[in-house]
Amino acid sequence: MQPTEDAICQMYAEREARFAREAAALARRADRIANARMAVFAVALGAVLYGIWGAPSFRGPLFITAGLLVAGFVALVVWHRRVLRQWAYEAGLADLNQQAQARIQRNWGQLPLPPLDPALLRDPLSIDLDLLGPRSLFHLLALPATPLGLRRLADWLLEPAPLSDIASRQLTIAELASQLDRRQELALLSRPCARGQASLNPFLDWAEGPVWLGQRPWLIRLTRITPLASLVLFVLYSAGLLPLSPLLAVLVLNVGLSLHFCRQIHPLFSRIASREGELRAYVALLAQVQRFSVTSPAMREIQSHARAALRSLDRLRRLMDLADLRFSQLLYGVVQATTLWDFHVLAFVEAWQAAHRSEVRGWFEHLARFEALCALAGLKHDQPDWATPQVDSAATEVAARQLGHPLIPAAQRVANDVSLGPAGAFLLVTGSNMSGKSTLLRSIGVNIVLAQAGAPVCAASLSLPPVRLGASIRVSDSLGDGVSLFMAELRRLKQVVDDAARVQRAGERQFVYLLDEILHGTNTVERQIAVRRVVRHLLECGAIGAITSHDLALADVDGLAAACHPVHFQESFSDGPAGRQMTFDYQLRSGVATTTNALKLLEMVGLPADDGRAPCPAPTVQEAKSC
Repeated sequence: MQPTEDAICQMYAEREARFAREAAALARRADRIANARMAVFAVALGAVLYGIWGAPSFRGPLFITAGLLVAGFVALVVWHRRVLRQWAYEAGLADLNQQAQARIQRNWGQLPLPPLDPALLRDPLSIDLDLLGPRSLFHLLALPATPLGLRRLADWLLEPAPLSDIASRQLTIAELASQLDRRQELALLSRPCARGQASLNPFLDWAEGPVWLGQRPWLIRLTRITPLASLVLFVLYSAGLLPLSPLLAVLVLNVGLSLHFCRQIHPLFSRIASREGELRAYVALLAQVQRFSVTSPAMREIQSHARAALRSLDRLRRLMDLADLRFSQLLYGVVQATTLWDFHVLAFVEAWQAAHRSEVRGWFEHLARFEALCALAGLKHDQPDWATPQVDSAATEVAARQLGHPLIPAAQRVANDVSLGPAGAFLLVTGSNMSGKSTLLRSIGVNIVLAQAGAPVCAASLSLPPVRLGASIRVSDSLGDGVSLFMAELRRLKQVVDDAARVQRAGERQFVYLLDEILHGTNTVERQIAVRRVVRHLLECGAIGAITSHDLALADVDGLAAACHPVHFQESFSDGPAGRQMTFDYQLRSGVATTTNALKLLEMVGLPADDGRAPCPAPTVQEAKSC
């Protein structure tokens, strides 16, 4: 028996409490170590000062004691850092489990929203279906991840996967869903990398770009000769065979080379690995990928690439640890002047670059793919009652049983059976204002997006062919572009019709359209004519879909009546202590709507008939059709 959503939420709460307790205990331990460290340092300093000025006769024993105390101080510093790392780990896991509860409860305010390219947020389908941005499908799915991982997840939501990829993702997601501890550790390890796409782009630009030192062969030869010359001259000077001046001349040359060229070398080092440790974090992420237990071919491929990337990036990380000597000013100055340290480190780094230039981007792409799979696996784990959809090229309809909106909390969600198609038919959804028509369209669209990303869907079952979605649900005017609402809707509808025709010509997918109260920016008569024309174009293209409308006569229009499958929502009114109340059950019913509610809503908000007469009764369906 599968656990319920409430049981999973409770499990996360228990995990949060456990990790929080462990973090609190580690914080107390870190405080005690910090106090002990300060005390040991103070005693060591006191012993030195007392040995110098207070008791010169005991200077030797006091200095030995101070030395032992300094060694103890260093040990305490190392221990303190280790405890702080453990504390950050436990506190981070507590935070992830708190976010997991918020994710199940759709408590958006407690879910951080990772940044995305603003161009993605302007995608029309994303705006219509709430795929990206605040309170969106991406917001629900996005665990902490690298910038490329988040971008890959967004791309999967915006672009349907090939049929073979859908099946592969479903298999992999099923494997990853049960590995909660490893997935949360992966999310935790990605946090140092989650500083925006810019943190990785400089590294990729460097790795795929030209070498710097390799373009200056004379400098390579010179930087190999002068350190050796300085060593030989130092030995000869120490033996009394040469004066100091030749050695000083070589050292001055080294310093001059360093001052001139290190202004270009150090920015190169910063592009490869910043002091914040992103490169070290990526190495840790790749190591974590290896810890997952998998059998699917897709996961084995990812782990194979991760294994190769781990070996190579770990070598680069060790080289960059050598480059970090530049942050130790005193030691760096001596070493650089005598050995030209930076040039030698850069030579090894550029040898690594030449060996792996063609592979680097692929490593991170595979890691991004794995992170996106983990995000979808988290949805499967957290929503055990959601179905795995059946995407079949032989299917002719989108058929869902108990379909709900994934972004609505389970306690408020109302599910309905819905069917779109086959070609030559369309679903006409009618009903009063606020009855649930737009939500139904978004429920269909968002679940299709999930299905074609390889994720589970908010339904008892869902079967569909590979589809391409087109929608006109949330269209607005643009003052800056000088586009009216009506013109904006026309442009969107033209795009939908053109996309339907293009998909029909390609013959690889079925086109699904979702049109919500279209062309309400013009008069009733012209709107009815235009809507019917749009529907005919879509039917001619073999597209399937759903339209919401207050045009009840659309179900009876010649040429469309046979293709129309009408369904509706309805409301009910009751008198209560607060006056007239309107309620909705959001249940889909066959046929066209039998009531309207606009005039009743006017009364409820305090806008009764302005001539003092009794309010007009709501028009009948026959009256509405004759308008």
